[in-house]
Amino acid sequence: MDITSSALPFSPIWYNNAFKAAGSPLANMVWCNHNITEISQIVENREILPFEELRRRNNLNVNSFLQYSQLKSIVSKFPKEYFDYYYSDFYNQTEEQSQIYIS
Repeated sequence: MDITSSALPFSPIWYNNAFKAAGSPLANMVWCNHNITEISQIVENREILPFEELRRRNNLNVNSFLQYSQLKSIVSKFPKEYFDYYYSDFYNQTEEQSQIYIS
């Protein structure tokens, strides 16, 4: 896998050679039209969100389940530590930046 831990959460999902199914990069205009474009939008607490939660948040229809299953399978192959950067450093930096504006 060519994606580093710091890059994974911000990686584009679609047309990305790191996320392939049957040898081709994933491509889904329906999800793009619902503004689902980065891994960070579908992962929380180091896990991909359940399909029903993604459907609810993004107004996806039930026909999106196959794409979800492919994506979940691909994302699950990355070490969970790859998501630690996002959930620790990113939020800590955001918190520090917020404090600057509050001061």
